[in-house]
Amino acid sequence: MKAVYITRPGDVGVLEIRETDPPPLNPAEVLIRVRAFGLNFADVLARMGIYPDAPKRPFVPGYEVAGEIEAWGDSVSGFKKGDRVLAMTDFGGYAEYAKAHFLATLPIPPHLNDVEAAAVPVNGLTAHFALIERGNLHPGERVLIQAAAGGVGLFAIQMAKEIGATVFGTAGSAGKCEFLKQMGVDHPINYREEDFEDAVRQITKGEGVDLVLDSLGGEALKKGYRILRAHGRLVAIGIASMVGGRTRSLPRILLQFLKTPRILPYRLMSDDKSFIGINMKRLSEKRPDLLAAAFGQVMQKVSEGKLRAFIARTFPLEEIAEAQRFLQDRKAIGKVVVTVG
Repeated sequence: MKAVYITRPGDVGVLEIRETDPPPLNPAEVLIRVRAFGLNFADVLARMGIYPDAPKRPFVPGYEVAGEIEAWGDSVSGFKKGDRVLAMTDFGGYAEYAKAHFLATLPIPPHLNDVEAAAVPVNGLTAHFALIERGNLHPGERVLIQAAAGGVGLFAIQMAKEIGATVFGTAGSAGKCEFLKQMGVDHPINYREEDFEDAVRQITKGEGVDLVLDSLGGEALKKGYRILRAHGRLVAIGIASMVGGRTRSLPRILLQFLKTPRILPYRLMSDDKSFIGINMKRLSEKRPDLLAAAFGQVMQKVSEGKLRAFIARTFPLEEIAEAQRFLQDRKAIGKVVVTVG
């Protein structure tokens, strides 16, 4: 089979397509013939050599796939060859065949094609845990969604609007802000034209918001914490500000890291605020039961048409370098997906 390997830390030029054998299965795993896989900023971090959970190089990145069941382990039942499924993978998704835990593998709703299905697992589950499971968003509360035009952001908007929250969303262009407005965002904020902290304070008359969904990291975390009102929650899911764009050298990444606030427990208690970190890989490893339950809830809403993925652009497997570059440039509205075969 063909698979994309990260051979060494660096830019997109280190991605290499190789011929290799399909991965061996553990008893609780299924083998999937991949038709499409989604790209995530964690893949970029792994490529750059700054993702602590990455396997030893060379390795195949990738956290989510859509395709058909090819085989399964001895402990697995309920699948047959050819079943259309989507799944979360523990790396290994950038390939013609990938394996996944059976609890992290679900049927594709009939109305979704493979590209749409591949765009759901990571983004849909991340938004679900950030807003509902961990963020505990309530009707009438205010939520700020950073990078709201991205894959996680668009799922989060749909979930927040269904709950009945007032939604603030940041984006980096007038076109993206107009799209957010069409999505139902109450207060789109163009962060290239105005400081989002100042904008939120002005709109809320200094009160702030109840929940911040932060995928940026760095200085944005500091500002996000400051605009939380009492009993507010800051949920951190990524560090896109450190790796976005083509000019992110190691010194610039370190500078962004130094701008990250050091949040002390006593300050959290004094301010009556919460800081929450979410790592979907850790969750899938340590609590597959929680992952499976949440996955079922997300896919139920997708099946009912209450949630949908937005596809920014698709690339063939042979253009994986261009696909990652497109993602890293942060120009997309929605999800970047790679098709296989």
